Amino acid sequence: SLWDFDLGVVCGTASQPRQGVAENRMADHDDHYQAVAKVYSLAVFYDSSGPFVKWLQCQIAEVLKLTPEDRLADVGGGDGEFALTLARASNLSASNVVVIEPSAAMLHSAPPSPRAADVADGDRPTAAAHGRVNLGAVEWCDLAAGDLEAGPQDGFTCVLLKEMVHHLEAPRSATFQLMRERRMRNGGRVVIVTRPQHDFDYPFFDAARQVWVKNQPPTAEIKAALTEAGFSNVSHTMIRHPLALKTDEWCTMVQNRFWSTFSHFTDAELQAGTDEIRSNAGGSDTLEFEERMIIITATK
Repeated sequence: SLWDFDLGVVCGTASQPRQGVAENRMADHDDHYQAVAKVYSLAVFYDSSGPFVKWLQCQIAEVLKLTPEDRLADVGGGDGEFALTLARASNLSASNVVVIEPSAAMLHSAPPSPRAADVADGDRPTAAAHGRVNLGAVEWCDLAAGDLEAGPQDGFTCVLLKEMVHHLEAPRSATFQLMRERRMRNGGRVVIVTRPQHDFDYPFFDAARQVWVKNQPPTAEIKAALTEAGFSNVSHTMIRHPLALKTDEWCTMVQNRFWSTFSHFTDAELQAGTDEIRSNAGGSDTLEFEERMIIITATK
């Protein structure tokens, strides 16, 4: 099945309560991603014109070190803007960038592809060059080499997995091995951008903190899976960036389930959670915290 990832955020006015199975819990994925696709770029974490995203792009560009000769795959890349911005900064042609994305709504929010042929919903990929592939990470890795790329010698030199590795089902090493063998050139680099399991600074309410810890894989576990899959030079670093958001803005983001962490709660539970956040803030109208992201790198 397609993996589920948490791009996006709903900022501004909170959405109306969503009804469904297990009353008021998150609507089905199609509805969720349809809503996310329309507004996710408004968030501080995903606003491509904002200072945080520009900072993050610089950090990742420094790690990727793209050249005009590279081929970049952005797995779970949403509308593709992040990857294309990285490419433009490195004089890498857009024709050498492929976004692999399971959400059709996110793909439909993207600007026109630089290629003539995209993979439409439900179509099976072919050997032709594509700007966007409507597949999940596992399905993309599991394709026979000739279905999408000719093989490792004609595969990708760089694979980026940004904010999605926690949605890959265990054992992750199996997916990493397929990616290494079927999608990457020898000497290719994989870059995983994730967040810490414990050492985070987000203004969560307590129950959300517990969900985060339960679902976020430890960095050591991800690195071990890469090593087991045959990658070498596996290492990681943590990057940090101070953030300040209005308390009302953050609470609205939480109530709109901007990360999948919050999809585990009913509307009433989220209301109680944001009340807890406001109480912890001591009446302050601004929340200051530090974004901490982990960049894991490995080489084929």
